[in-house]
Amino acid sequence: MMFVRSPRQRRSNHQQRALDAYILQLHHAIAIKLLSQPELIKQCEEQLVQLYHTKQIRHGAYVYWDSVLRLYPEEEAFIAAITDSGPKASKYRRKTPCSGILTEHERQQLMASNAKPHHKSDFHE
Repeated sequence: MMFVRSPRQRRSNHQQRALDAYILQLHHAIAIKLLSQPELIKQCEEQLVQLYHTKQIRHGAYVYWDSVLRLYPEEEAFIAAITDSGPKASKYRRKTPCSGILTEHERQQLMASNAKPHHKSDFHE
């Protein structure tokens, strides 16, 4: 028997992929900003601990994010880890300890351009 997806399921899968792609772009921009403003990494580390202690993330997500944040400030490794396109990374990015790193203006710019920033100088407060 062949499984056929309804139009609603296909639309939902498409929306999920689009959302994952946008979240991936956000995390690329977050990585670039963190590399250009090292004082912000502490905020991510503190949020990670808070998410875990308030049971908003499970141990696996905590370990994942802890290992990603430990790669900082090794630029290539950090960007590669935070923008990993695997399904587990996509799942963990949904509950990120990096919220609040980008300003609303930076998020709006990213949405408008629909492109990844390529350089640290793309972010100015």
